[in-house]
Amino acid sequence: MAARLGAWLDARLGLRAALESWRAPIDGGPSFAHTLGFTLTLLIALQAISGTLLALFYSPSTAAAWASVAYVEDQVALGWFVRGVHRFGTSAVLIVIGLHLLVTAIRAGYRAPREIAWWLGVTLLAVVIGYSVTGFVLRWDQYGYWATKVEFGYVADGPGGATALRVLQGGNELGNFTLTRMYALHVVVLPAVTLALGWAWRAQARRHGPAPAAGIARPAWPHQTVRNWLVGAVAVASLAAWTIHAGGAGLEGPADPTSAYDARPQWYLRPVFGLVNLAGSLRTVVALGVPALALGVLAALPLVDAHPGRRPRRVAALAVLALGLLGAGAAALHSYQTDADDPGLAKRRAAIAADAERARTLAKTNGVPVAGGLAVYTTPRFYRARQVWAAECASCHEGDEREAPLLEPGLAGRAHLRSVIADPSAPQHFGLVKKIMASEDAMPKSELPPEDLDAVTELVYAETGAADVIAARLPRGKEVFEETCGDCHNLTGTDAGSGPNLAGYGTRRYWEEMIRFPGAPNRFGALDDMPAFDATLAPADVRALADYLVWLRTATATDVGALAVP
Repeated sequence: MAARLGAWLDARLGLRAALESWRAPIDGGPSFAHTLGFTLTLLIALQAISGTLLALFYSPSTAAAWASVAYVEDQVALGWFVRGVHRFGTSAVLIVIGLHLLVTAIRAGYRAPREIAWWLGVTLLAVVIGYSVTGFVLRWDQYGYWATKVEFGYVADGPGGATALRVLQGGNELGNFTLTRMYALHVVVLPAVTLALGWAWRAQARRHGPAPAAGIARPAWPHQTVRNWLVGAVAVASLAAWTIHAGGAGLEGPADPTSAYDARPQWYLRPVFGLVNLAGSLRTVVALGVPALALGVLAALPLVDAHPGRRPRRVAALAVLALGLLGAGAAALHSYQTDADDPGLAKRRAAIAADAERARTLAKTNGVPVAGGLAVYTTPRFYRARQVWAAECASCHEGDEREAPLLEPGLAGRAHLRSVIADPSAPQHFGLVKKIMASEDAMPKSELPPEDLDAVTELVYAETGAADVIAARLPRGKEVFEETCGDCHNLTGTDAGSGPNLAGYGTRRYWEEMIRFPGAPNRFGALDDMPAFDATLAPADVRALADYLVWLRTATATDVGALAVP
């Protein structure tokens, strides 16, 4: 039965023929040099798997791209690792392709009849770089945004650049169409091209075999197969180790088109970046010309060094490759050294890292609003209130140069109220308000005994709605208030006196009315020196600010310091 099933499957799938291919003789015998093709296939498969996992969570829009990547990075189990493997896997694929092309060039494996296989390999090199360019912007953080902005800038300055830029961006600026187009290229077009290149290369390999090598031809199994899996395992393990060492792919703060940023490319584009910075007015020529020249030289090798007997051409071809590699290395090292010698860059990078940490912490703690990644900075508690405070209130109510009462942690708290009642003309209270201090209606210092001062303080404190009011003090507080405060202040209704009505003092409603109409008869009336904000602040901003002032009653200086700076 098993034999019949095996025969049935073999007739349809060709399993025996596939297994026999493992035993096919290898020209020159087993070699670690022959492992690069298998390792490349393994890494590309790993890229496909990790990319598919990431695609399950990714949303290609400016509103959701950064948020979806941050979610994978910080909240999905092992998401940081999968994303790191995917990012650094691109580098691994490039390294293996480069080594494969180098070994092939040293062996003159690009000569007839294997020219097409060589050109397919060079094309695959360009395609993998295309993966990097199209994939990096998808993260929609500062790094990805500005690196893409620079790359597209070079495209725009080239021949037909304006048209090419519109096609790539989908508009005048990087945006939703950019992400959808780059995503389509990254996950549909380039994978299809990769599969086509792989199929064509495999067809060429079967037709022409590997380049001739010295040594006795021997079967691939087991020695070459073992070598293949050994090198492949080392490559995958190295990729995993590097990902863990680097802490994943990293993610900076959400893309901010209005910010300044020191854009830097990935390591494999550093040679071009280094040359561009040395090119002056020829920056665009170098940025577009050097990659094209490098690919052109590689593509021309089968044509220049086509015959085994032409040794001078062989030497020249290898010399050009060697000089190209040395030049690329020198340009990259110069670029890295220039960055290392710039102390300002290190400080800016530290600030970027701190901003990234803050953004990701906020995203994990508060979520990302539907408005997009940048809106994550608005999620801290009292963010809008602090913005309004900084713009409209801080100049008068904070600092040594203020001209109004100090509004600080503990505002409307028991200690604050006791201090105001005891000495309202103190600098931290109304002592700096010239209009009040010059008035005959200015409130004098208290001459109450301590126990009466505590009692009337508790009475006003009770108006805030605090839960820790000492009820035993309230009866005496009412008596003291009627005797010493009632001529100027009220604790009921909305009646006006020469001083503010204190009904509901310290509540949201009280602060809202004070912000909107500080000169109302039941507030400061003619003694008001504060502008009315009813016409200049939106109702939502008034409420936010009032809530913040209510919160100050129980807040400490540490609590206020912990709030995000607007």
